[in-house]
Amino acid sequence: MGTPLFDAVRDVLKGDVRTESDGAGVPAGIRPDDTLSRSVLLSVNFRSFGQSRKLKESEYTVDADKSKVRASKRLLDSKEMAAIRSHDGKTRAMLEVRTLPSMFREGMYLVPIESIERIDEILSERADERTNLVLVAAGALANIMYRDSLPADQGGLGGLFRASDYPSESQLRAAYSLKWSWSEIITPTRLKGISQALFERERAKAEETWREAIAAGQAMLTEQFSELVAHLVDRLTPEADGSKKKFKDSSIEGFKLFLDTFSPRNLGGDAELQALVDRARGLMSGVSGEDLRKQEGLRDVLKAGFSEIKSAVSDMVQKAPKRQISLEDDWAAV
Repeated sequence: MGTPLFDAVRDVLKGDVRTESDGAGVPAGIRPDDTLSRSVLLSVNFRSFGQSRKLKESEYTVDADKSKVRASKRLLDSKEMAAIRSHDGKTRAMLEVRTLPSMFREGMYLVPIESIERIDEILSERADERTNLVLVAAGALANIMYRDSLPADQGGLGGLFRASDYPSESQLRAAYSLKWSWSEIITPTRLKGISQALFERERAKAEETWREAIAAGQAMLTEQFSELVAHLVDRLTPEADGSKKKFKDSSIEGFKLFLDTFSPRNLGGDAELQALVDRARGLMSGVSGEDLRKQEGLRDVLKAGFSEIKSAVSDMVQKAPKRQISLEDDWAAV
C-alpha cells in the first residue's frame, strides 16, 4: 500500500487527475500581433565599477607584437565586490526563468503581460539589495586600499600597483546603478501617411521577424525542459552498483520554478509542450527532495513517468528550429 503522495503520483500517470493548468495553455497558431498584445519589452541595465585597467606597453613583456596583444590588471578583489557580482548574476537568473530572450540585444527581455507586476517587484527588491551591497563595498574601500598598498600585498599587483587607479567612496557608489524600463514593440505607423504600400511591406517584414522570434523562444523553452527532465531521470536512475543517487533540494526547486513559470512564457501557444509540462507539474506536485531520498517506490514511479516525458520532449527538440536570429533594427521600441 502506497503513501498518499505515492498514490497521487500514480493517479497522474494513469491520467485520473487534471493538473491546475489543464486546458489553460495558449491556443496553437497564435498570430504575431496576438503575441505582441500579450507581451512587452523589458530593458535592464546593470552599471558597475570597472575593475580592469589596461596596462601600458612598458608595464609588461610578451613574446609577440604588442599591437596584437591586450594586457590588463584587476583592482579591488574583495568579498564585498564579489558579493555585488554574485547578486547581479542571481538577478539575471531570476529574470531569465520568468521571461523569453527578446533577440534585440543583451539585457532586453520579452515579458508576458501577466508577469509584469511580479518582475517589476523583483527588480525593485533586487535594486534595494544591490544598493546596500554597494554601500558595504564603499564602506570597506579604505581598508581594501590600505591592504593593497602594503608592500607585502599591493593587491597582488606588485610593481603594477597604483593608488591613483582606485576610486573614492563617492566615485565607487556613483559607478553603480540598476535601471530598467518597459516598452512596446511597434511597426512605425507614421509610414502610413507616407506610403500605404511601404507601411504594409514593413508590417509584413516585422510579422515574419516576430514569427522567427517566437519560434526561437519556443525552441529555447523546449531545450530547457528537455535538459531538466533528462537530469531528473538521470538522478532517479540508480548507480551501476544499485545505490541511489543524491538529490539536492535546489534542483527540485529549480525544476518546479520552471514548471510554474512556463505557461505565461509559452507565447507561441505550443499545446504539445504545454501538455508535457502540465504532466510534469502533476507528477512533481507535493514532491520534495526529502520524499525522493526516503521513498524508494516514489522514485521508481517518477522515473517511469519522466522517462516517457523525456522520450516525447527529445523528439520535439530534434524538430525545433536551430536558426540563430537577431531582431536588431527590424522593429522600433517606444
